[in-house]
Amino acid sequence: MYNAASHTKLDDKALVEKYKNLIQGDALRIWCSKDVKSLDFINSLNINKLEIYNSKKIVPKLKSNIIQKLEITNCDIQSVKDFQLENLEILRISNFSEQYESETLAQEILRFQKLKELVLHGWIIDTTIISQMTDITNLGLSNCGLLSTEALRPLINLEQLYLQENKELDITSLQYMIKLTKLNLSDCGLLSVDAIRSLFNLQELNLHQNKDINITSLQYLTKLTKLNLVSCNLVSLDALRPLTLLKELVISWNSIVYLQAIIKLNQLSKLDARNNKIVDFQDFQHHPKVEMFDVKNQSKPTKEELQIANILREINSPITCLKQININMKLSDIKHQNIIIRTKKQLQVSLNSHAQFLARIALLIQNNAFDGYQ
Repeated sequence: MYNAASHTKLDDKALVEKYKNLIQGDALRIWCSKDVKSLDFINSLNINKLEIYNSKKIVPKLKSNIIQKLEITNCDIQSVKDFQLENLEILRISNFSEQYESETLAQEILRFQKLKELVLHGWIIDTTIISQMTDITNLGLSNCGLLSTEALRPLINLEQLYLQENKELDITSLQYMIKLTKLNLSDCGLLSVDAIRSLFNLQELNLHQNKDINITSLQYLTKLTKLNLVSCNLVSLDALRPLTLLKELVISWNSIVYLQAIIKLNQLSKLDARNNKIVDFQDFQHHPKVEMFDVKNQSKPTKEELQIANILREINSPITCLKQININMKLSDIKHQNIIIRTKKQLQVSLNSHAQFLARIALLIQNNAFDGYQ
């Protein structure tokens, strides 16, 4: 990667002379400043990868049949219609002009017929037009104001999908994208991962910052090798027992007390478990393959948390057990810390995992705080 000086005052001719020896396959990164007057020199270079940063007033008219990758960040570009890049395969745009209409952008991107990867960040995009790009294999629409993945359903060739920071996202349609190997759903306000349980080819999954998520269905994603569950309010890792191919696991900033559920994941080489309430991490230090094991900043679990954790340890499989339970109750309200049960017709509960729910029910019964069975 060659970096063009951000404060250069050279004219186009001098810039061409400076970078004329770049060979095909080289990449050029340009940091613009008020001293940069033009970017037209780019069209005379023999490069296939180009990155442009902080171009506030300069709109390059790119014309090249060599450039295959273009990345534009923090630039005041209101259109890509002047980009004649017939062999462009990768396009990444983030933090561009607020005057750029989403429908215009999407229509213009359709012109790049060889596009395989499209990454847009921070823009409300017209996904109905994106759905026409059926040859795309990698797609990133982070912080784009998406509420649903339905418009992406035709993109059956997707292998990598990045949808982080789309609040309250409905991911139901992701169940059809069975070619996905990498998926980022961090900070999407998810309550469940049931919709992606059919993605049997998934190898990397990021669920960071989904604070009320139920991770039970992760047990079906047995090809996972990398998993991020940071800040998901988890108390149990029971759903991870079947993930025997898992190599990297990040579970920091949760309320995990025991690591027993993952002790037999023999492929695990990296575990980040900082800022939990783990009491059995000494046992995990003898794991056969773990090279990176971080358990800094463990806080002491409360009496109730420890009770719940002990109950979970005694249950052979909380997930299987709960599936066989169908409880009908006649109660007004039971409030017990994070659990709220309202029962008019059937049990309705909003919790972060079935295992936690089962343990809390058991704890309530154990403490004689639960009555009203029918």
